[in-house]
Amino acid sequence: MDLSTHRTAVGTPAIPALERMARDALGACHADLEAARRIVLSSRAPTGIHGTRVALRRLRAAATLLGRPLANEPILDLRADAKRLADACGPTRDLDVFLAGVLTEIEKAFAEHADLAAELRNLRAVALRLRRTRHDAVRTTLSGDTFAAFEARLAALLASPEPGTALPQLLASPAADRSELAGIAVVPDALEFARDVLRRRDRKLRKLLKKFDELDGAARHQVRLRVKKQRYAASFLAGLFDRKRAAAYIHAAAGLQDALGFANDRAVAAHVVSDIRAAARPKGRLDWVAGAVTGWLEMQARAVDEDRAIAAAAKRFRQAPRFWRGAVQEDEGTG
Repeated sequence: MDLSTHRTAVGTPAIPALERMARDALGACHADLEAARRIVLSSRAPTGIHGTRVALRRLRAAATLLGRPLANEPILDLRADAKRLADACGPTRDLDVFLAGVLTEIEKAFAEHADLAAELRNLRAVALRLRRTRHDAVRTTLSGDTFAAFEARLAALLASPEPGTALPQLLASPAADRSELAGIAVVPDALEFARDVLRRRDRKLRKLLKKFDELDGAARHQVRLRVKKQRYAASFLAGLFDRKRAAAYIHAAAGLQDALGFANDRAVAAHVVSDIRAAARPKGRLDWVAGAVTGWLEMQARAVDEDRAIAAAAKRFRQAPRFWRGAVQEDEGTG
């Protein structure tokens, strides 16, 4: 598509205005949240906790990305509660990842060692009891006043008239009192905004990836968060561009996020083991097996070449098409 044609289409159904994009993104996140929350309240399936947490994080990312250029305070105000609600799901999600990943892996590795296998079963039993307690706490949070207030604000925002609908009529009226325009934010062009924000974030990511080997654990964790935010932003803004090219970029970002997340999961697992150990009764019952699992995690961290997997994923990410450039810039390569 020629960029001049693309630009003039902004505001049409094919190229929605920024207000409509914000509404659509928040609406999609809201639908995902409601579906996942129903699972949390009706069962103990890990998909409910995971889906709820992802929906809230995506909603918060959409509110930040699109609420700021619109200067829309009701949208921006959603972020604090979305974070609190997502954080409430975190401890349960960490246990789910540990139970399905690290613990299952170590159980298979030591299945032939009867004494250790028995201790691992005890560890799993305590972990499952702790998981039930934490899941019940999430249910309480998702049924409480904080969620009810959050849900009410979000539903009211989605049901309200689309922001900015009064501005075209005011501008079109020759007798309009220009004082009525005071305080109305000038909404940026959706296409130009999308190209600018995706380009800036992508450049920062590429610079960090070039010096990734020099970064410590905390800095690498920040890179993972940046990749996730860029992936979310690309998915929210993909409708402005060629969807096939956008999907390739989003897929590459997801692969890099997973590679970075693998190392993070092992780091979190050590804290989860400590929590399970503390929850055991009588106290000290799981000290030996918890120490064995922690030692195994440390050995795995040394044995697994995580940097190689991250480097491969980073290469695929760098080669993915920067879809926001538009057809006239395709000959520049992916760099």
